[in-house]
Amino acid sequence: MAAFTDPFARHSSLSEGGAVPAADMPRPTRMRALFPLATARDAFAQAKAPEKTDLKVGFIPVACATPVIMAHRMGLYAKHGLNVDVIKTAGWAVIRDKALSRTDEDDAGAGGQGQEKLFGLSPIEATLLTEIPYRGSLPPGPPTDPLIYRFYELVQVYGTTWKELIQEEFGDGIMSAIDFDMKMERLPDPKCDRVKITMSGKFLSYKTY
Repeated sequence: MAAFTDPFARHSSLSEGGAVPAADMPRPTRMRALFPLATARDAFAQAKAPEKTDLKVGFIPVACATPVIMAHRMGLYAKHGLNVDVIKTAGWAVIRDKALSRTDEDDAGAGGQGQEKLFGLSPIEATLLTEIPYRGSLPPGPPTDPLIYRFYELVQVYGTTWKELIQEEFGDGIMSAIDFDMKMERLPDPKCDRVKITMSGKFLSYKTY
């Protein structure tokens, strides 16, 4: 249930809270100014029974997962009628993959549509999650933005030259775009200021198997 039913309520509460410097306000006052605790309590008090009581909660071993772990050890889930299985995983990607490929008994009864039930997705949205995303933020084909197109043009004209120069110096391989730094500078020029871009990427040699 949303704590702020009026779309402007949050803005007004923040404005009122900002009337006094935050450092000069007592902590409870700061909390009430930023979040309507009374409204939240009423919302939870009126809440119905949970839709599901058997839950699996994945976490990665970082500090922010402490409430999830301690709530399980202190029996808080059971206190509220929840049977929670807290599972340590290697990373968020693992949690995502498990969520999207659930094969437990609940999903078997739903025709294998686990991700749709879990996230409330339409069939089209669930299908999109199974597609391989393309790299980058641009659609396929030459970019139409004039500035971005100039970078595309640079690769078209100088790409093979850059490749030969890099591989002549380092051997066969690629320059990483992940372990990568870039610096942009403005160079004053009597005719017209110039753009200077310096790129530095880790060189990764090809491996043979």
